[in-house]
Amino acid sequence: MPLESGSLPTAGGLPSGAISYHFAIIDAPDVVAANNFISLFNPAASGKNYVFLEAHIGTYAVSNTTNASSMAMYRVSAASGGTLATAIARYDTSKIVSTAEIRTGNPTVTRTTGVPAMPITPAVATGAGGNASTTLQVTPGTNYLLRPGEGRVFGTASGDTNQRWNIDLIWAEY
Repeated sequence: MPLESGSLPTAGGLPSGAISYHFAIIDAPDVVAANNFISLFNPAASGKNYVFLEAHIGTYAVSNTTNASSMAMYRVSAASGGTLATAIARYDTSKIVSTAEIRTGNPTVTRTTGVPAMPITPAVATGAGGNASTTLQVTPGTNYLLRPGEGRVFGTASGDTNQRWNIDLIWAEY
C-alpha cells in the first residue's frame, strides 16, 4: 500500500514512486584542519522528502599518518559554499533529475546538534599506508528521513594530508 505524500516510510519499504539517486567523491584528500567533505541537503522548496538509504565510506593512507581523525555524519539545517554538484546519478535514467543539493570541497553548514549520527574510523598508517572502510545501511523509517530544509554532512574535526576518503551516498526522493 503506497504511503501518502509526506508520510514516513516504514521498515517494509519506500513509498510508491520513490526514485533512487547516487553521488560519490573518490580519493578526496584530507586536510589538517576541520573539514566538511560532502553534504546532502533537501532544499526547503523541493516539496519532497528524502530517505537516506546507504553510505559507503572508505579511507586509506598514502603514507605515515600522525593526526588522523574519524569521519562523522551530522544533521544540518543549512548548507552553502563549497562546490555545488551539477550531475547526480539516477539509478533509472528515465526518471526526473534529483532536487538534492550536493556540496563538496568544505561546504559551510549549520549543524542542528553537535551529536554525530555515525562515526567512521580512519585508516591510520605507520609506514607505507593502510586502509579501512565501513558501510552504513539504514532502514527506511528511522532517523534518516530528510524533510525539506534538512540535510546531512560528512566531516572530520582534524586530519592528516596523507589520508584519503571515498564517500558514496545513496538516497531516495518521493
